[in-house]
Formats: sequence, C-alpha cells, structure tokens
Amino acid sequence: MLDWMQKHKKYLIVTIWVATISFVATGGFTSFSFAGMNTDIGKVGDIKLSSERFQMEYNNLYRQYSEQSGGKFDEEQAKKMKLEEQVIQSMVQEAKLINLANDFGVIVTDEELANTITGIELFKKEGKFSKEIYDTYLKNMRIPTKLFENTMKEQIKINKLLALLQVGATTKEVENLKVPFQIGDRFKYQILSENDINGTINEADVQKFWETKKNQFKTQKEYTFDIVWTMPSSIMPSEEDMKKHYQENSFKYNINGKSLSFEDAKAKIINELQLELSKKEAYLAYKALRDGKVMSVEKKTYTQDDKNVTADIWNIVKTKKAGEVIKPEIMDGKYASIKISSIKEPRVKTFDEAKNEVISLYKKDYATTALSKLAEEKLKNIQNSTLESVNFVTFDNIEKQNLSLNSQEKSIFFTKLFTSTQEKGIIPLDSKVIVYSVLEQKLLPFDNNKTSMLKTDVDKFKSQSFGSNLIKQLDTLYEVKMN
Repeated sequence: MLDWMQKHKKYLIVTIWVATISFVATGGFTSFSFAGMNTDIGKVGDIKLSSERFQMEYNNLYRQYSEQSGGKFDEEQAKKMKLEEQVIQSMVQEAKLINLANDFGVIVTDEELANTITGIELFKKEGKFSKEIYDTYLKNMRIPTKLFENTMKEQIKINKLLALLQVGATTKEVENLKVPFQIGDRFKYQILSENDINGTINEADVQKFWETKKNQFKTQKEYTFDIVWTMPSSIMPSEEDMKKHYQENSFKYNINGKSLSFEDAKAKIINELQLELSKKEAYLAYKALRDGKVMSVEKKTYTQDDKNVTADIWNIVKTKKAGEVIKPEIMDGKYASIKISSIKEPRVKTFDEAKNEVISLYKKDYATTALSKLAEEKLKNIQNSTLESVNFVTFDNIEKQNLSLNSQEKSIFFTKLFTSTQEKGIIPLDSKVIVYSVLEQKLLPFDNNKTSMLKTDVDKFKSQSFGSNLIKQLDTLYEVKMN
C-alpha cells in the first residue's frame, strides 16, 4: 500500500515521517500566503487542515524538487507545477486516511510516539537520544514542538492503518505467474534493415510526397514587439528591508539544493527590491506606450515561445492581438512594457524552404514501405529458408541472446514475440524489421530461487489495485471543505 502511494504522487503525496526529518535536517521555513495566520485552510471529515502544517509541507516538497533538480527549481517552476495544489491534495488524502484510521479505532500511544522520535538518528548523540539536540533543532528550524509531534503521530497512525490493509499473494497466484516464465520458444529469424533495400530517391518523387503533406511544413508564428525598458532603481534598500525580504523568500535562494545565507543571497535580494522600487516608473512607461506618447522603443522580433522571452510573458501575449500593450513584466533583469507591433501567422513553406525536412521524412517513409514489402516476401518463403535460429528463449535469458540487437530492441522484439499468437510473422522495430518463424515451444523448469521475487511482484500488483480502489472509496466517505 505504501509503495503504491509513493509511486502515485499524482494522486497522493503522503509525507512520511522520514521526509519530515529530512526537512528538519536541510532546514528552512518559507513565508507563505497562509503564514502567520493561526487558522485552518480546510476540513476533511473530522480532520482540520492547518495553515501551519500546510507551510511545513510546502517547504518540504519544494526542497525535495529543488534537490532533485540540482538546485534549479524556483518559484516560477513551483507555480507551473501547481505546488500549492499538490500540497493541499496531499494533506486532503492524508486526512482521509486519518479519518479512516479513527473510524477503525487505530490509536497511537505516547510510548509509540516517544519510541519513534527517540529512534531517529538525527536526534542522537553517542548512540543515545538527546533531548537537547531535539529541542535545538526544532527551535532553529522554527517548527513548533506540538506541530512536529502531531505530524509524527499522524504518520504512525497511517502506517498502522496501512499495515492492517496489506493484501498478500496466495500460493495459487504465484504458481500461475510462474508459467509465462517457463515457456521457451525455439525459432528462426532474419533481421532486415535499410541496407537490404535496393532503390534510389529522386527529387521528383520527393516533391510529389511534399504535395501530399505540405501542410505539415509550416513556418513558426512570429511576433514583432515594441519594447520600452525600465531599469531597476539605483536606490539601495535598507538592511532591514533586505533581511525581511530574505526571510519571506528564503526558499528561493539556493544552489544545488543548499540554502544560501543572507550574505550569499544579498546581490539577488538587492536586485529584486530595486526592481520593486522601479515598478511605479515601469507603469508610467507602460501608460505612455499605451497612449502613443513614447518617442523611442526597441523593436524586436521573436518566434512564438522563444526562450529569450519568459513563459509568463508568452502566456499573456498569446491572449492578445496586434496593437495591444502588455503591462510591465520582468525580462532580462528589468521591466519590459511591450506593444505587439505585428503578428505573422504560420504559412506553408515552399518546397525549397522545406526541402531538407521533406527529404528526411520521405527517406523514412520510403524505407518503412520498402522494408514492409521485403519482409512480406521473406515471410512467404520462410519455411524453406535457411536462417539463423535460437534455442528456447524465455523471459529470463533474453539478455543472453545474441541477435545483433541493442537492449531496447531486444526488449521490444521479445515482448511482441511472447505475446503473439502467430506461429510466424513480422515484428517492426524503429529502423529494422524482423521476420520470424517459431519452430518449437515447451515448458522449461522454473528457478525456484525466484519464487520470492514473483511473490513480491504479485504483492505490489494487488497493493496497487487495492490502493487505487481505496482512494476512490475514501473520496465518497469524507467530505472536503476548503476555506
């Protein structure tokens, strides 16, 4: 069950206590929209969703993504990934499980909570739990003791619930699953590639091909902007303002997942605050551009979604028409007020413009058609052909087969071979085609050392299926109310 939940974060992001400890170890607390509000953000069944817990979970998930991306994860990406919604969804699903645990009468004793916390290596000194280290960490990380211990208690309760709901594999299920691994095929085969094709490509054929598909070859949509730039203010912000800004946005300042100190982040903080100070001037420039009172603009042309323009600006531009003006947005470290001077819609490329693209596509199409015809001819005479043969291939010995195929090609070929009901046939790969004929099939002895592995696979499959249905059922049992 827990495996299912961890692998299906799209539906459920259960933050187990190990992740919470990871958060404590890496440090940091982000000021968020709910921060400082002693209130709840919603309720699921009988369980309240606290803003305090939301902020802790948001920081934790943000740092996980930051570490996974080597410190390249930022606030803009967090918005794109809808990180807030992910955290809220996680809290909602977790609350449903806690409701169910409460309905089942699952309890967590103070002794169980104490054993869990005192068993965490992070809080140990010379192999023993240190109350001083524990208190110091929570104080430094600004995590209230009550919040931390309640989080631990809820995760223990969920783990106990999941243990009750484990659905294991039966002996019969494991025995049935052994059969596909025992089936062995002895077959002969021939691999065909573009090197086996005879024929030449001429421009007349390519042009005919282009005529049938020319609508696939279009120019990109193109925008011409009139831009008025507003530079960041030259006023140096106060130390107090900089520290306040740092505290409220500390999660943004990191390199390779490691938080930057105030001093290390200072240059970026100054730039952000100076941009904020220049916002009023930027809006005056925007109004002048909108009203046609600007004498000098920088004219730039971009194809749609050009990376030199931010994704936020493109999202706005795509909703506008030529002649409209966009309010100031940050671009290249300064404010840009943009008037869409003109929009050039995509058009079908001429043959000469598209020639290289067309030839590439034509070659692939020609090779696919020619290989298919050649394979059909080979298949008709395969019984009388002397071809290479392979002795009793099973799922277990695929990698040992030497078929002049790479690992991915082998995997595709044997998957299609083992799932085919045809005695002979054609299996296409990316740039190759394999013609085959099965000569013999039989059940081979099973390696009983792999029984435990099969049982684990069945356990996981049943757990995933049960978990999926459980979540659907919980959705109908516990009402969700967001404030």
